[in-house]
Amino acid sequence: MAVDSSSADREAEPYSSGLRLGAEYKKFIAPEPDDISIVLSLAGSNTSQGKIYRCTFDPAALWVLHHNNRSDFRIEYKKGFQGDTLSYIDVNLNTMDGIIYFTEEGLKSPETGFLPFVHPVDGVIFLNLLPSCSGLLLHACGIGDNGRAFIFPGGSGDGKSTTARLWDGEGGVKVLSDERVIIREIGEQLYAFGTPWHGEVEVCDPGKLEIEKIFFLGHAEKTCVKQLSAADAAARMFVRCLPTFWDKEGMELTLSLIKKIVEKVPCYELGFKPDKSAVDFVRSVK
Repeated sequence: MAVDSSSADREAEPYSSGLRLGAEYKKFIAPEPDDISIVLSLAGSNTSQGKIYRCTFDPAALWVLHHNNRSDFRIEYKKGFQGDTLSYIDVNLNTMDGIIYFTEEGLKSPETGFLPFVHPVDGVIFLNLLPSCSGLLLHACGIGDNGRAFIFPGGSGDGKSTTARLWDGEGGVKVLSDERVIIREIGEQLYAFGTPWHGEVEVCDPGKLEIEKIFFLGHAEKTCVKQLSAADAAARMFVRCLPTFWDKEGMELTLSLIKKIVEKVPCYELGFKPDKSAVDFVRSVK
């Protein structure tokens, strides 16, 4: 994904001065547009061009999702629940481009501060994009181990951050994320991608690795593993992914991808003690 900056009275120019990126995002900067190109307008002008958007999902949080049709959506970023609107992000999945523009309030607000993506807006863009790209976003720790990927899905408190700490610093290891991992089917292969949306360990990597095994995390007095049926693994994965509840077609695509994942990749329930022995144990699972 690439970002351009523009104003009302000049052509778009490459991402440059005036915009800020957090340290985690700098690892993910692409030299040129890839899947989708986003233009940033600093003018605060409305770009709807007569389109009619309807509210399709309002989580009573910092953002609201609107759609013109399935492929044409808008994210409204707000200053707190029921606060002023700071910016709009319009994205079209057919043309694979979009625009971010600030309201007058947004231009002055420290919440935006010329950040091209403000959490959780960046994640919402991907949530809408991924189903059409044979992908999903998963609450999981992703570990790259000498060219292969182990995925550790889990809810809050299940041990994603602990797992990241145990593996971080091991030879041949890179932590893709300790909180959210993207899984995509490309050709006939399933790949894990790191994301900048890390958890408390604050570690992430823009790696892309073929997935070897999936371990659903749990706590145990001693480290142990149990292989799961495809049906059991699919149910566990669905409750740990972030599906597009507002999009019937997107939900169907996500469910289809989950089915492929659990049929192609060995899935296990992993109970582990929080020490380095868990690393060797996972590596030894056949």
